Amino acid sequence: AGYLWGLPLAARGVLALVPVSVDRSLGQAALDGGGLYLAGSFVIDATPILTNSAGQLGGGVYITGSATVNLAGPATTIQGNSAQSGGGIYKAGSSDLDISGLEVANNSASQNGGGIFKASGWMQIGGATQIRGNAAQNGGGLYVTGDARITDSDVVSNSATQNGGGLYVSGNVGFRAVQVLSNTAQSGGGAFAQSGSLQGDHSSLVANIGDGLHAVGGYAQISNTTWSANTGYGVYVTGTAFVSLTH
Repeated sequence: AGYLWGLPLAARGVLALVPVSVDRSLGQAALDGGGLYLAGSFVIDATPILTNSAGQLGGGVYITGSATVNLAGPATTIQGNSAQSGGGIYKAGSSDLDISGLEVANNSASQNGGGIFKASGWMQIGGATQIRGNAAQNGGGLYVTGDARITDSDVVSNSATQNGGGLYVSGNVGFRAVQVLSNTAQSGGGAFAQSGSLQGDHSSLVANIGDGLHAVGGYAQISNTTWSANTGYGVYVTGTAFVSLTH
């Protein structure tokens, strides 16, 4: 594998990285994209993105523009990166982001989205992606605005000092066959629903600290899902939120 040291990869156009390691532990980006700054169409596979930092957004990867970005694993690991928001990944622009089989682990944000911050566009996560051990003020694992779909993945052992240890939702998020386990927050250890809609089925919200789901606004419809061993409440509803639980 090749190594990129000392400056981020800033690219516009079409790029495939198979394989390469992006390790920037010796420095940091002043603003966005500590490891990779992507504005175009990209396929990134078998690429560890490790210990990078950004002054503002996207410690590991910053994505903008209007094209499609594919991040694929299992050898692709986004780990140990840091930023104000989007410690591992920050997704801006109108582009589509497709994440499959990735490991997003032990990243941190001083504000929102320790693992992933999705600000705009469409995002799909699947293929046994692991989002674990990330930390932030809100949305330790993921902070999602706009539209996203999560399937066949695990959100485990993430933490937030305020809301949404595993997942913070302020948009329209669907999930299926997702394990939300052992996450921690002041409110919404598993998931915190601020607004928009949260719709899921055949999943598990188990052993989270600070409620399994804490909903303060928007609409949540969840079916055929296991709720157990959460500290606080399994589901806590307040404000203008509407929640429907079915089997």
